Amino acid sequence: MKRLLFNILLLAVSVTAAAQTEWKAQVDSLVENAPEYNEFNQRRRSLLKVLPVKSSNIVFLGDSITNGGEWAELFENPEVINRGISGDRVVWLFDRIDYIAAAKPKKIFLLIGINDLLGGRTKSHDVVIMIAELLTRLHAMTPDTELYLQSILPVNLNGPTMSNHKNSTILQRIENCNIWLDKWCSKNSFVTYIDIASSMKDAEGMLNENLTFDGLHPNGTGYLIWKDVIEGYVND
Repeated sequence: MKRLLFNILLLAVSVTAAAQTEWKAQVDSLVENAPEYNEFNQRRRSLLKVLPVKSSNIVFLGDSITNGGEWAELFENPEVINRGISGDRVVWLFDRIDYIAAAKPKKIFLLIGINDLLGGRTKSHDVVIMIAELLTRLHAMTPDTELYLQSILPVNLNGPTMSNHKNSTILQRIENCNIWLDKWCSKNSFVTYIDIASSMKDAEGMLNENLTFDGLHPNGTGYLIWKDVIEGYVND
C-alpha cells in the first residue's frame, strides 16, 4: 500500500494537465469539507489579517509549533515575522495565504501538517498533496518569493499531550509524509526542503524528550536547534 501511494505521488508530481487537474480537484474537495475553525484560530486570523506584511519580510507560516517561536528575536532580525496559528491545519491555510502572497515577501518558511495527522480524519497522502498544492499556489501568486518547506516534526509518545496516541501509527505517518514531501520538493525547483526532524529525533525516531515538555511542541532548547538548522537559509 505504501509503495502504491508513493507511486501515485510520483505520478502526480508530473506536470501533465490531467495529473494537475486531478490533484487540484482532490485538494479542493478536502478544503471544501474542512472542519470549522476554532475560536482561537478565528481570533488570531483576524489579527494577522490586519497586520502588515512587507516585501522585505521573511514569513514563518504554520501551526502552534511555528506560533510558539520568537523568530525575530531568535534571528535578531525585525524583518522576520510570525504568521503561525496554534491548532492550524494544512486544509485551513488555503484561505489565509492570499494576503501574505499579495505582499510578495522575500521568503516563506512553512511547517504544517501535524494537526491534520493527529486529528485522525486526514490520510497521510492527503496531507502531502495539500502541502504540495499549497506551495504550488503560493509560487503562482508570488513567483519571486523563496519558498522553504520544513519537515514535520516527530512527536514523543511518552509526553502528556500524546497519551491518546501511544498505540497509533503517528510516527510512521509523519515519516511517510516527510519522505514523500522531500521527493516532491526535489522535483520542483521553486521550493527547498529542509529536514529539521532528524536533528530533533531520539534513537526511537521520537521527538527527543529533552527537547519537549508535552511530547508535541519544542521547548527552548528545541527552538535553538531548529534555528541552527535553518539559519543559513534565513540569512542567505
